[in-house]
Amino acid sequence: MFHPQNRAHLQITVQNLSQIMFWSVDQNRYYADELLRDSGASSKRSIKPSTSPDDVELLNEALHHLELAAADPLWRELQTQEDVPYLVYNLGRPIFEAWTRTAHPIDSGESDSAAVAGYMHRDRLRGLRDLVVSQPLISEDSLVDMGHNTAEEDIKQRARYEASLRR
Repeated sequence: MFHPQNRAHLQITVQNLSQIMFWSVDQNRYYADELLRDSGASSKRSIKPSTSPDDVELLNEALHHLELAAADPLWRELQTQEDVPYLVYNLGRPIFEAWTRTAHPIDSGESDSAAVAGYMHRDRLRGLRDLVVSQPLISEDSLVDMGHNTAEEDIKQRARYEASLRR
């Protein structure tokens, strides 16, 4: 059904689709901070004499993952947007920083490289793509400026949306 040369592309697509099927965010970050603060008392209440060692291990593992998530600034940032972010590679740092909603690029590992990888949301990627397609000779400075303008408009739109929820 799929050509063998497209196996890598198919695998990436399936990974993205599987991520989309289970993505959700919570403005309270699933109460991670509160859960961690109360984890000692909660654990004591949850563990009964009849609790199996496997269940105790699973509870401890869940608390460990909760600690990791709560301490991860990228996870905390990603909880502010409903859209699934995509990992983007080899984008110039100034362009990435102007167009992303996350402040955590992943360096390429090469000291002389200005290219980074990081997470960007689909609406920002689409806006960047549309801008480059419509203006193929646009300068990097103009791309960065348009990214900042997009971010400012995005912040205003988000504030209006959140205000509408409070009404």
